[in-house]
Amino acid sequence: MAAAAAHGGAIRRAVAVRLPQRAGLGPALDHRGDDPDGARRRAPARAAKLAAFGCGFRGRRNRLFCTEQCRRLGQRRDVSAHAGGSRRLLPRGAAVLRGFARGGRVVWRLPVRRGRLPRPPARGRSRSGASVRIASLLPSATEILYALGAGDELVAISEKCDYPDAARVKPVVVRSRIDDTRPQEEIHAQVQGMVAAGEALYEVDVAALARLQCDLLITQDVCHVCAASPHDVEDGLCQLNPALRMVALHPCRLDEVWQDVEALGEAIGRPARGRELAAALRAAVAAPLPRTSPAPRVLCLEWFMPPFVAGHWVPDMVACAGGCDALGVAGEPGFACDWARVLASRPEVIVLMPCGYHLDEVERQARSFAWPDGWQRLAAVRAGNVFVVDASGQFSRHGPRLADGVQTLREILAAFQRGDRSADGGSSWRRLLA
Repeated sequence: MAAAAAHGGAIRRAVAVRLPQRAGLGPALDHRGDDPDGARRRAPARAAKLAAFGCGFRGRRNRLFCTEQCRRLGQRRDVSAHAGGSRRLLPRGAAVLRGFARGGRVVWRLPVRRGRLPRPPARGRSRSGASVRIASLLPSATEILYALGAGDELVAISEKCDYPDAARVKPVVVRSRIDDTRPQEEIHAQVQGMVAAGEALYEVDVAALARLQCDLLITQDVCHVCAASPHDVEDGLCQLNPALRMVALHPCRLDEVWQDVEALGEAIGRPARGRELAAALRAAVAAPLPRTSPAPRVLCLEWFMPPFVAGHWVPDMVACAGGCDALGVAGEPGFACDWARVLASRPEVIVLMPCGYHLDEVERQARSFAWPDGWQRLAAVRAGNVFVVDASGQFSRHGPRLADGVQTLREILAAFQRGDRSADGGSSWRRLLA
C-alpha cells in the first residue's frame, strides 16, 4: 500500500535463508570496507533510531542485520531512504562485520558471494519423505504457488489471499491491523502513526504456524505496508520448525517477478514447472505491438491522498503496453508527491490503481474523491482518458496476473489511440467519465 512512504528501496531482489550462527561468513570478512570499526561503533545508535521508526530492531534478540553492521563492498547504489525496515537486511555487496556475525540467523542471499537456495526437495516431498507444508504470508506468493500446482501443499495464508477461490478455505495466520475501510487520508495517517509508534502493521499467529509444522515460509520485503515481512515473524522463529526454510520475495522490476516464479518453483521442488510458467509469462508481455510515435504519456496513481505515483514494476508494464510512464521510474519504489507535480506531468492517459483495491472499489473511490483544482483542466480528463483498473488483482501483487495487467493497459491505450470513448474493459478496467 502506498500509504506509508515505506516502499522497498534500492536493495536488490534476493532470497532470505536460515543460516547457522556462524555460517561461513569468515572468508567474506577479509574484504576491504570503509571504516568498519566506525560502523561497529555507530551500530547501537543506528539500532535505536531504527527502533524509533518501528523497524523492529530489538538489540540482542534481533536476528537480522543492520546495514551499519556491514562493510560496503564497492556497492554502486546505497540503500534507499525509502527502505525503512529493509535497512536491517544485508544489501547486495555487504559483508557482516565479525563482531555482529555471531548472532545472525537470517541474511540475504548473495550478500558477498553467489549462493543458492538449499537443494530443493523432490516434487511435493520434504527431505524426510513427508509432504511439503507451505505457509504463504502474502497474496502474491499464494497466486504463484497455485499457478505452479502447489495449492495442496499450502497449509496457511494471510487474510488478503483471496485468489484463486480455492485459497480462501486455508487457515489464516496473518491479519492486517490497518482498517482499510476508512478513507485514504485516514489510512495514511493510521499507518504513519503506527510506524512512528513502533507498532506492527500485521499480526502473525506464530503459534498457529508452529502447530501447522510448516517446512517452507514465504514472505516479502518489497513493502512493509502491503504484506507481512520477515520482520513480522523474526521474534517467533524459535517457536517454529527448526528445519523451516524461509523465502523472502523482493522483486523491483517486472522480469524479477518472473525470476521469483522460477525461484519458488525451485524452492518447492518444481523447477521445470517454474521455468515453464515464467517463460509463458515473459512471452505474454513481450507480444509485438503496433508502433506509435511518440508513445502516449501515462500517469499511474496508486494512492490519491496524498498522491502516490506507482513505481517498481508498473513503469515496465506501461512500457510493455506501448506507453511512456509520465512520472514513475522502473525499479524504484512508488513515491508521494504534491498535486502540482502531478498536474505538471501533462499525462495523456491517467490510470487509477489505488493499492490493494479491486475494480468496483477503485471506481467508487475515484468518483467520490475531491480532485484538486486544475484536475479538470488536464487534457486526459477533458478527453475522457481517465481509467480505473483492478489494482489488487493486476497491478499491486507481484504475481502471474501482472501479465493480465499488461493486457489491460494495452486495451486502454488502444482505446485511447482510437479515440473510442465508449470502450469498456468489463471486469478489468473502466473509463471514468464525468
